[in-house]
Amino acid sequence: MKAICLLLFIILVQHTLSAQDIKGEMENWRNYRSGFPFPTIQLEAPDGWHGLDSLVVVGVQLMQLSGGGGTATPVKQVYKSSDGRNGTQAAMLISKEMDSLGVIPGVLSNAQIGVDIMAVMGGGEIMDAISYTGGTLISNRITSIEAWVKYQPSGNDSASVFVAAVLTGRGAGGADSLIAAGATTIGSTNEYIAVTTPLIYTDPTTVPDKLIIGFSSSSGENGTDGSTLYIDDVSIIGGTDAHIKKSSAYEKQYIQCYPNPATGVIHLKSSAGPVTWTAYELTGKQIHQVTFTGTTMADYSIYPPGMYIYRVTDHNGIVLQTGNFTLL
Repeated sequence: MKAICLLLFIILVQHTLSAQDIKGEMENWRNYRSGFPFPTIQLEAPDGWHGLDSLVVVGVQLMQLSGGGGTATPVKQVYKSSDGRNGTQAAMLISKEMDSLGVIPGVLSNAQIGVDIMAVMGGGEIMDAISYTGGTLISNRITSIEAWVKYQPSGNDSASVFVAAVLTGRGAGGADSLIAAGATTIGSTNEYIAVTTPLIYTDPTTVPDKLIIGFSSSSGENGTDGSTLYIDDVSIIGGTDAHIKKSSAYEKQYIQCYPNPATGVIHLKSSAGPVTWTAYELTGKQIHQVTFTGTTMADYSIYPPGMYIYRVTDHNGIVLQTGNFTLL
């Protein structure tokens, strides 16, 4: 359960998706109840989005029925908040300690989360029984996802955004084929900031047809009870569809990184300093950070070839730029 963010990211690119609008303004909400068979818990979610808490409620109750639920008590994790960046509402995700199951992060996705009840009843792990349906229909190579977020972690916790673009039914056995993916780690911030998660494509020409976006209030194995992530104004950047916009925060390039691709050493040049450069693996794991003014070098020769993500912040922690680089 502690590796929930990575597991969710892996699972969300393995299941068939259906089209729906992104509805990233978080203004309209629905109420519903979850439980199997009872008691049920009152839950809520923004229109077009789905939380993990409904799955946790059902999963824990089923585990308890099968004798494997321990003392876990499922609780609500997705809330409607009046503390929005724009408009009157935002989504608020809270990581919760659930007794014997440990800390479960609050999760919100534009895909609907499902569970294989028979697998759980048979003693299987909840996360192994998760599936996703839904998503956003696209007809272009999307550049990135932009979201305005505010994060108040407990301890050294961090939140994350994960994105996947797929081509429906083009993989082995009719499975969806992963065309692009991206992930961004979110650190503590007392004010709303724009976070852009770039999509890194596996080839230069293939156009995906579905997009999945997900947020988690805790990342990796350091999830802490009470970590709270606020989400508002989620939008798609790039492409030519009517619902896709140009970036409002990242048109200016503050950092040049070269060469790209690189064999190990990357040169960094800043037009605004001091700035902090942070590099991540695609899973969101941080591999390097440096604060500098002017120019510096970063040696990544110990890391395997592949694509990596970077983020540039100013001295107040405001995100100035994001992007990716490739190691050969």
